[in-house]
Amino acid sequence: HAELCAHILQACGRYLLYTPETAMRTDNLLERMARLKNAKSVPLRLEIMLEDAYYQVKPPEGKKSKAKERDPLEQFIQHLICDRLYKDEDEDKVLKMVRKLPWSEDSQQAPGWVKKYLLDLNMHANYENLYLVASLLSGLAKYRDSFVIDVIDSLFENIQSTIERNDFREMPLRVRQVKLVGELYNYRLVDSGIVFDALYQFIGFSGPTAFRAGHAITAHRILERSLAAHKGQQLGSITEEAEESEAGGMQMPPILADPRHSLEAPWDYFRIKLVCVL
Repeated sequence: HAELCAHILQACGRYLLYTPETAMRTDNLLERMARLKNAKSVPLRLEIMLEDAYYQVKPPEGKKSKAKERDPLEQFIQHLICDRLYKDEDEDKVLKMVRKLPWSEDSQQAPGWVKKYLLDLNMHANYENLYLVASLLSGLAKYRDSFVIDVIDSLFENIQSTIERNDFREMPLRVRQVKLVGELYNYRLVDSGIVFDALYQFIGFSGPTAFRAGHAITAHRILERSLAAHKGQQLGSITEEAEESEAGGMQMPPILADPRHSLEAPWDYFRIKLVCVL
């Protein structure tokens, strides 16, 4: 009856072991089953089944990984931003508490932790309440303008790096980052030029960075490179014969994108979603 015993243990063994009325009896039966398995020669299939049932009911005690001890101030900042700000929707109280943090130049830990948790837009960040982060930064801008500028710069750097990696696992993070950029514009922390630069960058109409991506000079330079790359000539040079061969001058290239921009799969339209979100 070894197979029947294994099935019973897998089904209700942990319940019997951790119920006070049956704990001692079940523990004795488990030890007896283990001794009989080692004393008798059972087929390999039954031996594996019995061992699996035994360790499923009584898993071996492994080394418990010690949790990293964090500074109490860091835990408080995480609670303020990740719990109070997103869930309570009371940015005024959170702003007052953030302003009371130690912002002295000697200790840069508190500003660093605030920046870390403001830009930590993973699954705990409520998508619909991202405007609260922009509201908090808008309130801090009156007192800590250099800190707010640093946070906004880091946000755009993170967007740039995630676009370059093009990792599908980071797509939810990218959507939240772009949503936050739009909320920053609503709270007048960034101007329309930066927003249009980001939009042109998303459609590939930029260079290594989004700086002046929406400017007419950048558009002309990218058109020039695209035409040169399309005709097999050197980048950045279009000959007079090439211009004359085009009926009426330069025309739009088949692919309106910077040749240096990373190519994507034909079915990948995620950057269009980023444009729509922004």
